[in-house]
Amino acid sequence: MKILITGATGFVGSHLVDHFVSDGHEVYALFRSETKLHEFSIKGIPIKGDFSNFAWLNQLPTDLEAVIHTAGLVHASDTDDFYKINVNATVDLINQLKDKYSHLIFGLISSQAASGPSLKVTGKDEQAKDLPVSHYGKSKLLAENKLTKLSPHTWKTFIIRPPMVIGPRDFAMLSVFKIVKTGLVPVVGNPDQKIYSFVSIFDLVKGITAATYQIQKSNRQIFYIAHPQPVSYRTIISAIRRVMTIQNQPWFLFVRMPSWILLVIAYLLQLIKYFFPPFDPLLTPDKIKEIIPNQWVVTSNKSMEWLQINYNCDLETAIRLTYEDYKGRSWL
Repeated sequence: MKILITGATGFVGSHLVDHFVSDGHEVYALFRSETKLHEFSIKGIPIKGDFSNFAWLNQLPTDLEAVIHTAGLVHASDTDDFYKINVNATVDLINQLKDKYSHLIFGLISSQAASGPSLKVTGKDEQAKDLPVSHYGKSKLLAENKLTKLSPHTWKTFIIRPPMVIGPRDFAMLSVFKIVKTGLVPVVGNPDQKIYSFVSIFDLVKGITAATYQIQKSNRQIFYIAHPQPVSYRTIISAIRRVMTIQNQPWFLFVRMPSWILLVIAYLLQLIKYFFPPFDPLLTPDKIKEIIPNQWVVTSNKSMEWLQINYNCDLETAIRLTYEDYKGRSWL
């Protein structure tokens, strides 16, 4: 199979390239960062480019069979950027590909944020109403809708909505490890009542590839790829402490913070960015909209039944592999 992976040097994209190459496919890896290309030892056929100029499309074979679109923006200080990158760039990519390929498998890697938090710990399934609370989530949902509307009837498409993803090469989880190391972990609300679905990067890649290989089943479908057992925030933090062997810290404390204080901090960080543009805070007012809800839980029943996915990597294993990768890269 000849496959294009966008965002090939990103967290999900880099692992996806590894997996498809190991399965014997001809993989075209679209990237922007030379540094990450070498740091992550990206395999496949590297293609440098972005979505402002599609000249790189000429490097793709005329018989390309599949595109997995992982490229996107996860955090941004300017919320307009979510729509420029996650929506407009996706639309441009689809339109450019339509002109060249009448038949194609197109997989869009979206996010649980497109649906929004769950009202029950039992979780949301793919039929539940989508109520995103952040601009990030709204942009992801809009991108999904654009794919459904714009893709030719001759294409086969699917959408994957991962929850919190844990695994090697992940910059987002790195900040959590660093916070845990300080012994002071901020939390909005009760750490036992904040419940999350998660998935290891390895199980997520397994799910994406299963949807690609079983396209007759996955065509025009949305799948949550998530470990069937949700976890509390306290459980996540405790697992990190065990893996880092710092459970015997002289002192450790969850610092409960009202959401308004966190929002003030986020706006102060935005003020710093205004005067020092290179500063890129992960905590933004938009991100706080995702932090406040207590339950981000989805069901994995459909992925297990339709795609026969077995979720083999539990929380502790995913965190241990992530920590070992951080240490090996001297990130932590």
